[in-house]
Amino acid sequence: MSQRKLSPKQLRVNEIMEETNYNAKSILADEELRNAAQVRVNVTPNKLYTALIKEYFRIARSAMERAAGSDGKGASKPG
Repeated sequence: MSQRKLSPKQLRVNEIMEETNYNAKSILADEELRNAAQVRVNVTPNKLYTALIKEYFRIARSAMERAAGSDGKGASKPG
């Protein structure tokens, strides 16, 4: 077993990736869901898995940012 220590953020990304894999594979296993997802993300069938991974990470990142902003720990960007 590796002796490396992962940061909390790395552990969270690993958890998200595990959830993402499960979600994407379940979508790809069901023909109806697969076709709907392909239309939604507008990609060719061979790029669908990667597009689903990107979509899920985008959703998870925005949820994490909202959570960080709501607990007062998130830094607001000037703009």
